[in-house]
Amino acid sequence: MRTRSRLVVALVVGLVAGLLLAACADSSSPSTAPAGATADGSDAGDCVTTAVLAAPEKAALLTESAALFNRSEAARVDGRCVVVQVRAESSVTVIDELVEAAQASEAPDDAGAAREPPVAWWPSSQAWTDRLDQRLVAAGLRPMAGAGRSILRSPLVIAMPAPMAEALGHPDRAIGFADLVALARDPRGWGAVGHPEWGPFRFAKADPQLSTTGLRATLAAYAAAAGRSELGLDDLQRPDVAEAVRALERTVVYYGDSTMAFLDTWLRADQRGTALTFASAVAVEERAVAAYNAGDPDGVREPGEKPRRPRTPLVALWPAEGTLVADHPFVVLDAPWVDTTARAVAEAFQAFLLTPDRQARAVELGFRPATEPAPAGPSAAPEPELALPGPEVVDAALEAWEQQRRPARVLLVVDVSSSMREQASDGVATTKLDLAEDAVAGALAALRPTDDVGLRAFAIEPGAPDGAGTDEGWRDVVPIGPLGLDGARLVEGLQALPPADTTPLYEVVAASYAAMLDDYDPERINAVVLLTDGRHRDTDPDDDDEQLDGLLDELQAGSDGSRAQPVRLFPIAYGPDADVTTLRRLAEATNATLYDAVDPARIDEVVAAVVANF
Repeated sequence: MRTRSRLVVALVVGLVAGLLLAACADSSSPSTAPAGATADGSDAGDCVTTAVLAAPEKAALLTESAALFNRSEAARVDGRCVVVQVRAESSVTVIDELVEAAQASEAPDDAGAAREPPVAWWPSSQAWTDRLDQRLVAAGLRPMAGAGRSILRSPLVIAMPAPMAEALGHPDRAIGFADLVALARDPRGWGAVGHPEWGPFRFAKADPQLSTTGLRATLAAYAAAAGRSELGLDDLQRPDVAEAVRALERTVVYYGDSTMAFLDTWLRADQRGTALTFASAVAVEERAVAAYNAGDPDGVREPGEKPRRPRTPLVALWPAEGTLVADHPFVVLDAPWVDTTARAVAEAFQAFLLTPDRQARAVELGFRPATEPAPAGPSAAPEPELALPGPEVVDAALEAWEQQRRPARVLLVVDVSSSMREQASDGVATTKLDLAEDAVAGALAALRPTDDVGLRAFAIEPGAPDGAGTDEGWRDVVPIGPLGLDGARLVEGLQALPPADTTPLYEVVAASYAAMLDDYDPERINAVVLLTDGRHRDTDPDDDDEQLDGLLDELQAGSDGSRAQPVRLFPIAYGPDADVTTLRRLAEATNATLYDAVDPARIDEVVAAVVANF
């Protein structure tokens, strides 16, 4: 199974501004902010503070609820004011953090932790609390999570453009994973139901090792293929089950660490009139469909941002075979750093989240209340829920998925120009290129040895010896081929290449994209990953705009299904001088996503997030 411990993708939605708007310092006025309180909760005065971590999709509800709790009468324990400080992080990140905190508590040192570990955790599914306890036990430590208390519910649905759902019989018949597998297997694709103009069936889902939605989609697909309401270990050994899941996985557009970015990309395709050829279906939470149709596909509306309603809305289909419903358990951790007072604060906040007002607010945000026993409404048929399998079955399913997932064919294009040899930050000898090399080498551990990967370095001084292509300013350090067991070999020798002061960004993107098209592999996810810290700088800047427009036209022509060979470009804007605007346009032209590593210290997290697409 892919090792994600290196790929800690800190999906930090942000420390909450205003959580201490009215935390109590004066015992007679619990709505008075404590002296010295700051927006990020770093100083709560004389109040008792309790840290709560939650999955990113609940960030809006979490921050709002914490602010209300902190100024309510409930925010008192034994006569003292209390303050809940919250942070939104991916469950993968939280598990690593808690395991490290538990190990540190067993063998404390003088350095201490970078920040206080949380008292409570609010992930999306019990699958993550199970995984935490499993990791702790494997490390010889006692478990700390348990089952927790369900606060919300959110069912997994198959989101499909309305015309496609209708072509499969919606709303007169239930549609499920079996229908998706049938389309995936049929060489006619959508032609099998009278719409050859839509091309092959294309599926989207998040990486199940990073995403609750991706995990549930994977488990639900296995259960549907097995014809079971609760997946068992024996089911994963069945050849027919493996073949059905493999057929579906081979249609995946690309994976990713969440579905929100994919929905945002899908909406851009919709606005170009190509939504039906970009993707056919995506496994998402029910609430994400409503957000997409309202014009907020990422679920976050920035100040001044206007909603962009799609031309073709999505339909949320409750799978005919049943589906998994996330239980969003709130866990007060049984950990050495959680004392009686902190536990009392966390339990009071848990009770606050279950009040009618907070449950009603959760419904407004697209969740289902914890007390609702069965699905209801136009988007979900009253089918039985699938049971979440135990940790051993989940682990076995992920191991099986590693063999059935769609393989990758990726060209890494890395900027090695003079600016990349500069210090990453003041006072340290490490360069931006040093950090990039480490990040790439570490992230490649997430790919399988059979994935095809190549490395191209650019911004090399023309005429440099011992390399093909250096007259153009780039060199293929490692040709595309099976990754093998040691991804680090791909980055060896980058430092030795003679750097140039110019950056032929447009030329290397065009050449790399064309090379991937020439040797396109229809069985794999074909992509270019571009890492650069600068902007296009060539010897003749006068025709830059015309050159960029031509490049964008070329990229877009092959991205929406007009070609049967979609190649995605995932740029990484590295450092403060990177041309974020242009790189975003390049990504969007290929229906992909720009990744922001303007802070060089985050490059390992960002590269890991990019690699999660494959």
